[in-house]
Amino acid sequence: MKNLFYVCLFVLMFSIDTPVYAQGDTLFNRYIDTVMNRFFSIKGKLPNGFTVLRATDPINIPFWKNRNAEDQAKGLYDFHYLQSVDGECLLLYPIMPYPYFYKETRLPYHRITTRLTKALGLSSTDSSFIFDEHVTTVTGKFVRDMFNADSIHFYNIPLEEAFEEKYIYCTEMVITKADRASLYFKWYFTEKGKEKEREYIEKLKGNLWFKEEWRLKTETEGKK
Repeated sequence: MKNLFYVCLFVLMFSIDTPVYAQGDTLFNRYIDTVMNRFFSIKGKLPNGFTVLRATDPINIPFWKNRNAEDQAKGLYDFHYLQSVDGECLLLYPIMPYPYFYKETRLPYHRITTRLTKALGLSSTDSSFIFDEHVTTVTGKFVRDMFNADSIHFYNIPLEEAFEEKYIYCTEMVITKADRASLYFKWYFTEKGKEKEREYIEKLKGNLWFKEEWRLKTETEGKK
């Protein structure tokens, strides 16, 4: 069912009259306007203090055909790569939000649990794993002011080796809002970057925002 949703989404994207953009920042901006804003009612722009290291165009069909199987298994094709100007932080920005209405409402909980237990070498049913001991959940005014969302989940993923040769810390972040798609981010830090983790995360403020209406849901329900 979820695969059908994405197929329909890509077909709709081809029908949109948009200009052709070059690689880099403009490609990332097209993604924000075409996917995030038009289909998920999430406004966004490139965070201040970050540049686009590499961006993926979800409309680029040859890209989907030429995936490297090993990298695909790691999920490395699911994100845009944004790098802080000081080079101490790498933000993997999700290409596609996860629609809430094709899975149970506890989808973020289950995805986080699966991701964490695998990283820790545990079974997802291991009774020794206690979610709240590994995941920090933030709610309230801070989250509303940052993203107009309901909650942010933070959790650390241990790395067996440095990512992209120099990033030795990984924090994953999930932003959720009731009845809306969830956004999954990956933050990678050097030793110096880890000391400024909160500063980097707060650069998303004002550059990512859940709009009150969800146009895709409204239009879909109106056709029933």
